[in-house]
Amino acid sequence: MIISKRLGIVLALIVLTSSLLLIRSDPGGRDSFTGVCVRSYPTYSLIFNGSSTLLVKAELKKGELYTVRGSFFSSGDLLSVRGKYSVEGSAIFDGGEWVKGYYWEKRGRPYLISEDGWIPLGKSLKVGKGFLIYVRGLFYGKELFPTEIREIAGIPAEPEDGHPIGVRGVLLPGSPPRLFSNGTEFYLSLPYGLHPKPGRVVEVTGIVRETTKLWLYVYSRDDVRTIGLPPVKELGRSGKGDLVSGTCRVYEVKKSGLRLDCTEKLLRGFHARTADRVKFLALDTGGYLYCLNCTVLEERERLPNGICGAKPGSVERVEGRVEWVKRYSSGFQLANLSNGVCWLLLKIPKSTGKEVVAGEELTVYGLVSTYRGKPAITPSSGDDLCSSKC
Repeated sequence: MIISKRLGIVLALIVLTSSLLLIRSDPGGRDSFTGVCVRSYPTYSLIFNGSSTLLVKAELKKGELYTVRGSFFSSGDLLSVRGKYSVEGSAIFDGGEWVKGYYWEKRGRPYLISEDGWIPLGKSLKVGKGFLIYVRGLFYGKELFPTEIREIAGIPAEPEDGHPIGVRGVLLPGSPPRLFSNGTEFYLSLPYGLHPKPGRVVEVTGIVRETTKLWLYVYSRDDVRTIGLPPVKELGRSGKGDLVSGTCRVYEVKKSGLRLDCTEKLLRGFHARTADRVKFLALDTGGYLYCLNCTVLEERERLPNGICGAKPGSVERVEGRVEWVKRYSSGFQLANLSNGVCWLLLKIPKSTGKEVVAGEELTVYGLVSTYRGKPAITPSSGDDLCSSKC
């Protein structure tokens, strides 16, 4: 028991002695203590030099280097200063360790993303977000207080799990939205309430997460910057991420979009009717066209009766009288329309929900194809087939 007490006394003396050794004397007879402010309160602050912590009765700026001159004494686990003393900002500090990582800010707090994880920093740095840097500093608790910074490289341009990246690309529609950049597609996790418009070229800064998909986590609205619009290409020459413009006729209205007579891709985000002529500026998403600016140039009612000039592949408005009709067990109907001069077969799918009878006057909108070698028109919905004129 006596040995243990003596050992404790010896260790305490060693700690006190090592702390006092870090205190330097100046020519004026006063001691000096240089370190970084690690805690700041209205009535006092704590300055840490890597081994000892000095309590100063003044509100200092957290994260800044200071030199205190005065007479110091040990007060428990802290050093304190008695009598008159001075506090000056310091630009030089030789202590600390070097850590390599990417500078980042999240919810207003600065971090260093290192190989060992996210390290909270004691103050914000004047370097670019996502830049690779060396930081020399002191650890106090879990925080690293920088005393010297050296930039290594700018923000990465290639994705790597857990690392920052700066990407420029085109926003694709969807939930969640996607960013298409140089053949790579990122799923975006954006700050709450941020909804950038699809079809715009944007610059995004975020953290990469690789799962079954490639995610980009964005923590600030300021990290999404709209640049403009992508180039406009001609129909048939556009690729994913391009804008495309055209003037086409609608030949089928589906729940998933509009089928046009000029492209195999559906047009989504716009409402029109079969046989309407539309003008559109749309984003090519790779699988479909997403409307950015679309208008109906010509309503289908303005089309002439095309029963005499109907050709396979054309979208027509046809008026005529039902000469005969055949009904099949599947619900499909086949009818013959005539205006007294020309005739055309009418294919009526069960999905239209319509039935016709001989002698009925009809107006039909649809795509002309063939049935057993004969021209035939097919309405895609019940709205495209009506009695008399429509």
